[in-house]
Amino acid sequence: IESGDRANLEEERAIATSIIEHNAEQRAEVEAALKRIADGTYGYCEETGDPIGIPRLLAYPSAVYAIEVQERHE
Repeated sequence: IESGDRANLEEERAIATSIIEHNAEQRAEVEAALKRIADGTYGYCEETGDPIGIPRLLAYPSAVYAIEVQERHE
């Protein structure tokens, strides 16, 4: 294999690995959100217990923190 082909192959593998990891993270977030729906805690901030708010949940359905709390964590 030529060095350019090898570099392309490695780049494609890195991209594929990144996509797989991202999808796994998203799946875990969705599964956690479904668990919160089942136990009645979905839509409430895990830190304060306050409602997260519909606009935030529409934008980010697996949110676990109210926007103010999330901003403090970042």
